[in-house]
Amino acid sequence: MVKIIEALKEHKLASGLLSRGVSEVSVTGMLGDQPVKGRFDFLVQDRTASGAPSGMIVVDLKTTLDHRPQAFQREMIRRNLFVQAGLYSELCEAAFNLPTIFVFLVVNKNGSNEVALYAANPTVIECGQLAVRQGIQRYQKCLQTNMWPFMFEEYLDLSMPDYLIKKMGDMSGNEEG
Repeated sequence: MVKIIEALKEHKLASGLLSRGVSEVSVTGMLGDQPVKGRFDFLVQDRTASGAPSGMIVVDLKTTLDHRPQAFQREMIRRNLFVQAGLYSELCEAAFNLPTIFVFLVVNKNGSNEVALYAANPTVIECGQLAVRQGIQRYQKCLQTNMWPFMFEEYLDLSMPDYLIKKMGDMSGNEEG
């Protein structure tokens, strides 16, 4: 962790952004009639040249094995990080009544400690907000019907995947005995 902190301090853009922000900011709000809560890693209030608030920057720190754009984009999808970006952007805009930029601050955890900053574009935010709304609708339907997905009342059959059975079969034919 110390090396990651050092990498962030040495990265000009990251250190400048973090030095202007407040860490661990919790914000609550409502999406429709559903209460929601977010905890921002860092929150930065952007200001105009005259010092007036002009917007908010939500900074979310992520560690990864590969900080390069295409790799992190895949990770963002696989881990549903775009949903967090959509939710946090909406919560922040509602709480502070200011436009919000969501930034992923990404640090390699493979020992290189390379740093990248990715501003989530409007498509990422919109897709995240849509996923949040769909999730809330699903949750409300579950509450109403008391039917929860993937809640099984009986034993389910668990087997080996076909590709692995084939691979193991191929391997057994190659054994010398």
